Amino acid sequence: MNVTMHGDPLTTVGEAPEVGAQLPDFKLHNNAGQTLTTADFKGQTTLISVIPNINTSVCSVQTKHFNADADKVPNIRFVTISTNTTAEQADWCAAEGVTKME
Repeated sequence: MNVTMHGDPLTTVGEAPEVGAQLPDFKLHNNAGQTLTTADFKGQTTLISVIPNINTSVCSVQTKHFNADADKVPNIRFVTISTNTTAEQADWCAAEGVTKME
């Protein structure tokens, strides 16, 4: 995958997963404080967006873009993983009118 910033190439670490690749095992906490694991996503069409901080311009734009796309597809689960607290994510969602994001 070629990634650029302002037209300049960037080096990334690792490889993008192939379509159909198995999701690696993980644990995370949702906005209700529940622990979710890989098994909680099995059998569902899910878009997982991983960002460092939802309150930065690039992460905000990415999250808005993915949410807008997810709104067009029925029966999709949209999850954003970030370093933000659940309160910060909830505040961002309220300010941006995002309703489907977990």
